[in-house]
Amino acid sequence: MNKFIIAGIVSLMVMTTGCGMEQIDEGSRGIETSWGKVVGDPLKPGLYFYNPISGSIFEMDVREKKMEEVTSVFTRDTQKVDITYSITYYPENDKIGQLYSQFGRSWDEKTVKQVVLGGLKDAVGKYIADDLVGKREEAKKSAELEIKNALATRSVIVTRLDFINLDFDDAYEKAVEAKVVAIQRSAEAKNKT
Repeated sequence: MNKFIIAGIVSLMVMTTGCGMEQIDEGSRGIETSWGKVVGDPLKPGLYFYNPISGSIFEMDVREKKMEEVTSVFTRDTQKVDITYSITYYPENDKIGQLYSQFGRSWDEKTVKQVVLGGLKDAVGKYIADDLVGKREEAKKSAELEIKNALATRSVIVTRLDFINLDFDDAYEKAVEAKVVAIQRSAEAKNKT
């Protein structure tokens, strides 16, 4: 009952004084602006009042996010491989205001994907196609380190990168199968003699 009375008093106060009010939820930070410019540090969860004529408060999610995508890259011997990958990341809580200032509310769409694509291309481009499958974990670790370092400079923390699937071009896969069959037949012929 007391909560309803307090909420009613606060609502009446807001309506009569021309004051704006914003609640920042757990897992988020508030970005306060005055005449479009970010002011102060990100606001922690809680209830905040502001002048709605000159300012605003935007709620920004700072919880861990997961992005799963498919992208095409080339190996060192120019074989095309479609990589299905998954990456988990989150922004540094105290730097979310800088991300908002530089990239806006959709900061992750403008930063994370491009850095991940660059890191995957660089890491996979070091291997020939035949070696990539066997050294998949090594390639993933190389890409993850490069992506972590690049995003850390933008105040984004990467917690995990996974290669879910590596899918080579159909013509290449058939050539590999034919090569494996030829090697097996050669081994059988050798055993017979």
